[in-house]
Amino acid sequence: MLLPLGALAAAGRSGPPWPELMKTPPMMWNGWLPTTRGLIPGQQNNETLYYDAADRLVSSGLREAGYDTVAVTCNGWQRDPVTQKLRANPKTWPRGYKALVDYLHKLGLKVATYSDVGEHNCCKNPDGTYEPGMLGHEELDLQTFKEWGVDHITVDGCFVPNTTS
Repeated sequence: MLLPLGALAAAGRSGPPWPELMKTPPMMWNGWLPTTRGLIPGQQNNETLYYDAADRLVSSGLREAGYDTVAVTCNGWQRDPVTQKLRANPKTWPRGYKALVDYLHKLGLKVATYSDVGEHNCCKNPDGTYEPGMLGHEELDLQTFKEWGVDHITVDGCFVPNTTS
């Protein structure tokens, strides 16, 4: 049975039926197309692109319009062979990934980072290998993202083993 919102209020509820929902969906600038598909000629997937995007979200007024997140994709992740902890590729992130997160937060922006539930994510490195995914490292990777101050995680499903276990 479908009830009008007024009927819910009459049934003892005050306010919207789901107050925990956001008024607008998350709105963000996403680096996936310009960086992985070459839609910005001469632009490479590195920290400069994301710092510039953050500055432009603020200076253009888009942040105030609700675009409050920068989605970082194809991060250049590497896995430390000893600790198995994710680390940022120093060529992609000379200042480190945490520095970007801190900068975005200082501007009043959030950061969404990219990962995958599989062994690798969908991002191919220049040498033909793929970045590591979270499979087998889920808790460690989530803890790392938390330590860095990441606000959102975009999770993909590339390279998920074909298993029912």
